[in-house]
Amino acid sequence: MLAETAYRIGVWPRGGHDVGPGAPDAPIGSGENRQSSVELDETTWQDPKGDQMSTDQQPPTAVVLTGVGRYADPWHDFAGTSAQIVERLGELGVSARVSGTDEATFAFDDVSLLVVDAGGGSTPAPALAQGHARAAVLAFARAGRPVLATHAASNTFFETPEWAEVLGGRWVPGISMHPPLDTTVVRVVGADHPITAGLGDFEATDERYSYLETARDVTVLVTHAHDERDHPLVWARERAGARVVYDAFGHDPRAYSRPGRIELLRREVDWLLRRTG
Repeated sequence: MLAETAYRIGVWPRGGHDVGPGAPDAPIGSGENRQSSVELDETTWQDPKGDQMSTDQQPPTAVVLTGVGRYADPWHDFAGTSAQIVERLGELGVSARVSGTDEATFAFDDVSLLVVDAGGGSTPAPALAQGHARAAVLAFARAGRPVLATHAASNTFFETPEWAEVLGGRWVPGISMHPPLDTTVVRVVGADHPITAGLGDFEATDERYSYLETARDVTVLVTHAHDERDHPLVWARERAGARVVYDAFGHDPRAYSRPGRIELLRREVDWLLRRTG
């Protein structure tokens, strides 16, 4: 049985895909932060170190799971961003392919890295065969395999608390939000982590997710300032040898053209594939 995880949660009294210029006059609940926890199913987590092949044995491969149907939404061009991720992974020596969340079967057994570029899990829509996508992703994570979740993936598989447990956080409808898309300098704070060691603050053109819920044991790597407080944009988590990165960048294909963001992605992939750290 996995231990219950305590979460830090921001406060924002709106629902859906919230965009706003500033925080409410008063927070919901008592105090600046409310605490919550996620109910977890019994799950066996495997140490992946003995199962993963090194890059000396075979070139790494990846699947980019792109949002379709239930796991798409009106705000994101998942086809466009997934194509950008595949291109960037190719530049890093990773052979990647795209799979849609609407596929009936998934072949992840030979995959070195799973990237989830989807969203809309809290948006009512026919489930179709997409329960298979959720089951396949969670099985991959339970096996201790590396997962990179981008942008709206904090809201994917919203119907199961286990996805938030895998990521170490989530988008909370009615609380999480973002200011309008803009270009700004984001702050690198994880100086001691292999992903961000030696990486300076950089300029990003993107939505800046705010008031996300995060687990206490994640390592926050990148933040931004909004409403006179810092909000995590990127974090890493390693538990029982399993590595996960959540990266809130990636609203549209433009997000993958900025040098700082490209360098961050390279470092994330290297860490997830155990090329570093």
